Amino acid sequence: MNNYDIKAGPKFFKAFAKFQAEALAIPKSKQGYGYKYAELKTILGLVKPLLSANGLILMQPLQGSTIDTILVHADSGEGIVSSKDYEIVSLKGMNNYQSEGAGISYMRRYALGCLLGIVSDEDVDATTAHVTAPPPAKKEPAKPVAKKAVAKKAIKKLPPAPPGGPRKVAGKEQAMMAKKFIEDKGIPNNKWNEYFEMTATQTEWMEKNVNI
Repeated sequence: MNNYDIKAGPKFFKAFAKFQAEALAIPKSKQGYGYKYAELKTILGLVKPLLSANGLILMQPLQGSTIDTILVHADSGEGIVSSKDYEIVSLKGMNNYQSEGAGISYMRRYALGCLLGIVSDEDVDATTAHVTAPPPAKKEPAKPVAKKAVAKKAIKKLPPAPPGGPRKVAGKEQAMMAKKFIEDKGIPNNKWNEYFEMTATQTEWMEKNVNI
């Protein structure tokens, strides 16, 4: 039993399963020390509307030097609690308050990712070691192409549509995420409605700004 007397139950798991089916990919747009990660405000901006739509409440209170990450089903009171201790580490160019604030944000981000089952950082297991890249392989001379041979144009396979139906685009930040997804996956505009539910204004903006 945790300090909040919160326990998981069937209503919580049902709501949480719906949230995970609807969750968008988190963009890793912030550059760290040799890796990219998603900022805390980006993660919260994307997950909070989806959590709220499924009746889930997210909290991250501080208890001394412990960060509690709490996810509760509003109607039933069922939920889960994850707790993580943190240490204050002095960072170059920051005073003690700034260092503590940076450390809290860092731990909140990791705790949130673990609790929700989302990935907000690149895998950096190998970045601490200096790895010598193998020498490039020698290129073999290109074989002559027969005159009658016709090169086949590669057809990019589109990702499957979301299992729960098109995801509603709410707000500027989610519109930017939808734009990035469309560009990265090369989705033609006649297929957008299979992935996203957008207003006429949002669709018009996409048509002007999507670069495929």
